Amino acid sequence: MILGCDTRRLGIAVAAGAAVGAAATGTFVVWYLRRLRRATLCEPCEAQGEDASLSALLDDLPMALTTRFEWIEKAAQQMVAPIVELRDYVMPEAASLQSSGKREGALSWDDYFMALAFLSAQRSKDPYKQVGAVIVSNTNIILSIGYNGFPRGIPDEKLPWGKSGDLLDTKYPYVCHAEANAILNANTDKMTGQRIYVTMFPCNECAKLVIQAGLVEVIYCEFKGPPYKRPQDRICYEASKRLLSLAGVKLRQHCLQSAISIHSDSSTCEPCKSQA
Repeated sequence: MILGCDTRRLGIAVAAGAAVGAAATGTFVVWYLRRLRRATLCEPCEAQGEDASLSALLDDLPMALTTRFEWIEKAAQQMVAPIVELRDYVMPEAASLQSSGKREGALSWDDYFMALAFLSAQRSKDPYKQVGAVIVSNTNIILSIGYNGFPRGIPDEKLPWGKSGDLLDTKYPYVCHAEANAILNANTDKMTGQRIYVTMFPCNECAKLVIQAGLVEVIYCEFKGPPYKRPQDRICYEASKRLLSLAGVKLRQHCLQSAISIHSDSSTCEPCKSQA
């Protein structure tokens, strides 16, 4: 019996041995135990004397430790070598970091901003064409970024992404272009949550802008509905209604309740003319 009852000190010895390394743990524990044996051996164990095999092992401890530490040192060098090689691979110009001059080969402003535009395009869900746009100040400060896609708040699965068939079943009436999104993303703070008054129901292109600007209500005078005068009008206004509905924009018709003289027949919508 080596330690008698003191298991706590055994735990300390094992923890200390682990710090040296897995290869030296057993030898280190034995060496550490000998240092602590007078404090750790209970009286019955001291009366029995130290185990002979333990004494023999401890006599050889200096040589064992020397051999094992040499092995650990070699193993450490082998482990460090790949790390140094990786550093040289990742930082081929590491030596130049000691230089006081600037790093050569930095991206030009044009390459930098165009790369950001391409990166922004990767956010697009359009399966056919991904477009990105970046707006930059004359002092090279990024003002806004945009990419092509459906207006905000509309799930990508609710509208078609196709390119053929009935136009209302394609992506064209619904997709906001990257340039428009970049412009609107930079100018929506004052419009978010507000409403817009317009004399005629907005077309699909204007509906996209309304949604992207964050407007929550459209109050119009002249409604556009079937029968349409031109085939393209059906595409234009049916797509607009679909977009505004999916985005949760409130629609409300309001015709002038008081006669107002504007001196232009073209400025007055048909419902207002009939009420004048």
